[in-house]
Amino acid sequence: MESYKSSFSHDDEIVKPGYHKIVLKDYMIKAKLPSTSRVGFHKYTYPKDSRKHVIFDIGALLAYSKMDSAHVQKISDYEIAGYSIMGHTMRRPKSTYVSFVARFDQPITNFGTWKNGKLVKENIDKLTGENTGAYVAFDKGQSNILHMKVAIFYTNIGQARLNMDTKLNHWNFDKVVLPSKNE
Repeated sequence: MESYKSSFSHDDEIVKPGYHKIVLKDYMIKAKLPSTSRVGFHKYTYPKDSRKHVIFDIGALLAYSKMDSAHVQKISDYEIAGYSIMGHTMRRPKSTYVSFVARFDQPITNFGTWKNGKLVKENIDKLTGENTGAYVAFDKGQSNILHMKVAIFYTNIGQARLNMDTKLNHWNFDKVVLPSKNE
């Protein structure tokens, strides 16, 4: 799924420990990404009155490891969750789960999936398999600023959710940015 990638320039990028800011030029989306020790906090500023989407390519190559399988599910109008099973490598003889939970500050208006580069046409709320992914869409009438929190854990989705609920239990973006700039 190379077609969704965007160009960017390092000239208008900011990279510091715990903080990353970049402009996705093809879509004119400003992305700001501070983090806590266990949860990522995203802030996307979309052009006014534009469609807002976030793509989860959970079946993609991660570092040097092929994904054996992946799962994604819409949990509620504000949350999706799933996992990827990273294949074994010479350094890691067994496959490894990486579970995630993603939560949004706006309700999801559309949830869709793909497999092997093709959209799944059925109206489903979950998908499992190789080379899979998902997207979420949000109403144009909502704020053009979208916040997303993402937590991961190596054993299960419940622990990823617990990390999010305990380590980042608010939506105050600036409260997360300030400590990450000082690390």
